[in-house]
Amino acid sequence: MSRTNTTRSSASFVRKYNSLSIMDEVEDVEWYQPDGFYPLDIGETIINRFKVVHKLGHGGIATVWFCWDLQEEKWIALKINSASHSSDDCSDLKTNRMIETRSQGIEELNDNNIMIALETFFIESPNGRHLCSVLPVAGPRFTDWEDRMGEDFDRRKKMSYQLAKALAFLHSKGICHGDFRPDNILMRLKPGCLDQIGYDEMKALIGEANGEQLLDGDERSPHAPKCAYLPFSFRNGNLSHMISDDIAIVDFGESYERDSPPEKLNIPLKYAGPEWIFGDQTGLGNDIWSLSYTLLEVQIGPLPGDLWNIIRRMERYIGPIPPTYGPAATKLLHDESGDPDEPPPNYEKDEPVTGSLTEPLNLQEKYEATHSEFDNPIHIALGLADMPKDDIPVFGNLLAKLFKYDPEERLGASQILEHDWFKSTVGKMNIDSFKTKPIISILDETHSVPDKVSESLDAEIPTPPMIVTEVRTVKITEKCPWYHTVATWAAPVLGLLCVYLLYIYATLRIEMRILEAAR
Repeated sequence: MSRTNTTRSSASFVRKYNSLSIMDEVEDVEWYQPDGFYPLDIGETIINRFKVVHKLGHGGIATVWFCWDLQEEKWIALKINSASHSSDDCSDLKTNRMIETRSQGIEELNDNNIMIALETFFIESPNGRHLCSVLPVAGPRFTDWEDRMGEDFDRRKKMSYQLAKALAFLHSKGICHGDFRPDNILMRLKPGCLDQIGYDEMKALIGEANGEQLLDGDERSPHAPKCAYLPFSFRNGNLSHMISDDIAIVDFGESYERDSPPEKLNIPLKYAGPEWIFGDQTGLGNDIWSLSYTLLEVQIGPLPGDLWNIIRRMERYIGPIPPTYGPAATKLLHDESGDPDEPPPNYEKDEPVTGSLTEPLNLQEKYEATHSEFDNPIHIALGLADMPKDDIPVFGNLLAKLFKYDPEERLGASQILEHDWFKSTVGKMNIDSFKTKPIISILDETHSVPDKVSESLDAEIPTPPMIVTEVRTVKITEKCPWYHTVATWAAPVLGLLCVYLLYIYATLRIEMRILEAAR
């Protein structure tokens, strides 16, 4: 069984576009081709509504843009999928529909740190048909913000609680995330922080986009934008004060129904459970393992992701790989670094496949053995990260109940929330402080309208022709039963009642005056 990613052959690959100095910081520009990314330049307007002001980021299957909504006069994030991931039954849409139908509305999603598209539509380009998702604007990924938190473990514990709460919510709805990891955690912005910033003011704050041309001179491919752009980040410059300590779980492209697990997972091996790495088994247990690793990295920072280190940590934290997985683990390690012309070594039952667990095998393990007062490898890692000493055995106990080879033996997400580590008051913190502030909703119309947008919006940049094939607005706020009842019946009835009472009051006053005049 192979877990390696496919790469282009250097012998057959011919570059279509310029070799960029910013290549490592932008999307794979060679994917601007049929079935690939949507060709978009900053300054364009999508469906005569979303003015593209800057780039927020990219992933393997999509680009994300910072846009001014001309219709609603709000700032939004617009995610545009590659054509290859934009079918009517693509996982993004299927999960969106699952969460819509199983949740009680935007307030419940906000409270459980879930961020999904509130509006979706399709557009077409020379590269195909693309799914577009309108999202609230969020801050940077946790992985890009983690260094700003320093050694404030109170803040990290708060985030950890929100992570467990989000996964417990999804599991309670029969949904597995499938790709639960730090890269899919966004930092929320403080509520209302964007409401008063108009178009010109925002452009002054974030500056002009920097990019490099894909082709020389005036040459332009119909499949590609003129430039590849560097994203801006809220963590830099004048905007970092907008970032809160609340998180949002995003990217449900690998999600699935609990009772219909997929045949494979597209998740980095570091966050995949042993049952998937060695046995192709998916399900709730994989999400719990992913949460375990994520909780650990939130506390101590990123861990190495190569196969040997992944299996080595398993054996140091839990014990030797069990016989169920032993032969597969031995073969994977051999395929990764052994001689391809030699057969893999025989698996020895009850023996660790990565070497002795009592003797340090590398510089890191030697350092840990001589610089820690703890014996447990998990406690050693937490201690070296300067976690408060009182927290180490409690948090270590939680991880010990999650790092299990058998997925049936791991705590469930709702049980994790009840663990002593979250109930403790270390750092003068309690569960009440974990309450989440609302995500800035693009459907929220109660905030103040920004100052009138400058006439510079009228200066349109020519936009390649596009065809809107479907516009689908998700009225997710109306999912809340009491909201629907109030909006549909209570409010109109109360309004009529008030009008009727005013009519009776006016009539009685008139009659009183007539009687007084007659006397």
